[in-house]
Amino acid sequence: MFRKFLPRSSIALTASAILLSAVACSSEANREAKARIFSPEEPKPVVLAASRPIDAAALGANPELGHRVLTMGAAEALQRLGPHRLTGEASFEWRMADRRQALKETREVALQSAERFLVRNENDRDRGHEFLQIGDKSFLRIKHLPWRQRAREQAALVASRDENYGLLSSAVSMLKDRVLLALDGQEIVAGRAAQRYLLSLSDKPMVARRAEALPPPIYPEGAPSPDTRLRLDALRLSTPQSVEGRVWIDVETGVPLKSELWATLSVLSEGVDAVLHLKVAHALSDIGQQLGIEAPADFLPAEDRPNAIAAALARFGMAPSREEAAPKQAPSGGDEADAR
Repeated sequence: MFRKFLPRSSIALTASAILLSAVACSSEANREAKARIFSPEEPKPVVLAASRPIDAAALGANPELGHRVLTMGAAEALQRLGPHRLTGEASFEWRMADRRQALKETREVALQSAERFLVRNENDRDRGHEFLQIGDKSFLRIKHLPWRQRAREQAALVASRDENYGLLSSAVSMLKDRVLLALDGQEIVAGRAAQRYLLSLSDKPMVARRAEALPPPIYPEGAPSPDTRLRLDALRLSTPQSVEGRVWIDVETGVPLKSELWATLSVLSEGVDAVLHLKVAHALSDIGQQLGIEAPADFLPAEDRPNAIAAALARFGMAPSREEAAPKQAPSGGDEADAR
């Protein structure tokens, strides 16, 4: 209704102003969108964790920091320390009434980079395995068997690498985080200055333990086997009785360079008191060196599971015919056009 009172020049100016305002808003939105798209990628959590300095002399006064250092994983240690090699051993002795089970294993984890590492694990029962990853190629060998390339197990190998590296972390977890650190001076370990701590049993966990809200597990025949029940009791019902040992923490990076730990846990299982003796030790070496991690000269090619299934079907005379096994081809564009 006001248009008849405005000159045409004013109407044009008003339309131009509205158009320019819309273009400016659109340009601002585009700039913000481009800034989000082309902004630097957020650092990975392990990189952020490794960027935070650690006061190696404050672990005794700060239990949470002490727990973080004792449970440091392979990825963060690699970020902080650079290439290095971990060698370690763990021994377990389980006694329950007249039953006794013992196992000793050795581990080696060589970390050149996040995509280049080697792991060896052997025990005193002449069993073991080793695997390595080089870029996007993975190789695995069971003891006494040849190397075989793996095509789809990179994530599993990384998880196994972290498990083998985490000797000290596993011991702390078995002890329900009840480990006390007492500063015991400085020492040179692997050519580096290190803070030495004495280990003992604490009255409470180093950090608050969260209750796991998980559904109850389902077992065959409604209950776990006797051996499985013993293992579950060792995890759920064990009570740390004693801890002693030492750990050496790198002053510059906060990485545990060496550890020696002896512990005893008791488990009241089925009315019988069982005892678990645990010994764990590890040491780092070849820090900052080239570790010579190379692909094996001879190895078997990767085998996909579908091929293994097809071989099993063929063995029992159940292999599909050539017509059934042949992949079905999608109709061409011309056929679709004709059908339309």
